[in-house]
Amino acid sequence: MTVNVVLASGRDLPVIDDIMVRAFDPRFGEGWSAAQVAGALAIPDTWIQLIRAPAITVGFALTRRILDEAELMLIAVLPEARGSGLGKALIAAAMQQSRLRGARRMFLEVRDGNAGALSLYRSTGFSEIGRRKGYYTGKNGSRYDAVTLQLN
Repeated sequence: MTVNVVLASGRDLPVIDDIMVRAFDPRFGEGWSAAQVAGALAIPDTWIQLIRAPAITVGFALTRRILDEAELMLIAVLPEARGSGLGKALIAAAMQQSRLRGARRMFLEVRDGNAGALSLYRSTGFSEIGRRKGYYTGKNGSRYDAVTLQLN
């Protein structure tokens, strides 16, 4: 499958919102609202990259840089497009863009128990450096740890 990674603009917010609705499990409340994404993009040195297959946008990564560190704030790939290397391609693109902007390392947080995401991050070189107990709250009130990962 031929894919293309491009920088997003404000006009891409509806497709990003659609991907979030379809990609994030609603039991955990991990997807952001369109207003939250727009607010994040208003922060200096924050960007979204989209991954496009021939006829459809299939995923995105929201990243920001602060000094020499980057944070992968959100990443999503449509469920029907998973398992084909698109998540790795998005992470590679986010890392490359971060390096171009002066970052020397990247951080992210993920819900403990999100096996697919943890496997993806570890396969791209991220390692666990900490946890935040009970950081995430699911729709039913259940609490989940956040696992903090770093990649140099």
